[in-house]
Amino acid sequence: MALAQTNAVSAFGTILALDDGTFSNNWTNIAELRDIAGPDLKMDMKEVTTHASPSAAKERIATLIDLGTVTFTINYIANGTTHAGSAGLVFLLYSRVRRGWKVTFPVNVVTWAFNGWVSSFKPDMKVDGELMSQVTITVTSASINPANGNALALP
Repeated sequence: MALAQTNAVSAFGTILALDDGTFSNNWTNIAELRDIAGPDLKMDMKEVTTHASPSAAKERIATLIDLGTVTFTINYIANGTTHAGSAGLVFLLYSRVRRGWKVTFPVNVVTWAFNGWVSSFKPDMKVDGELMSQVTITVTSASINPANGNALALP
């Protein structure tokens, strides 16, 4: 009897890219990307229980989808193209510019694309550590592509 094997894959090689703001499909990979998480998709639920609800149980309906945030850690290169205050992540936060982003998974080249703002940039400078930064993107729009439920695409 053969034992079941997992289909798990390594996350190594995941890419986070930023569009250049011209909507011409020009993407730049975020340099020195370490860990990435999100978007943390959530469904808002509204409680709609009435006096006639079956079994005196709460009833709920789905309302809006909250696209949440994408968080990631970088080795912070202060004068690096994708990090700098002149055009990189810090610039995007201070200038309040919404941009297109995409996460490309290393297996089957699945890509999730979305719009969002850099809403947090937090450098980390431990005495015995490397210069890093925690970054948060607040996602503002995306849509599930019905032809491929694994892909988020720009609306």
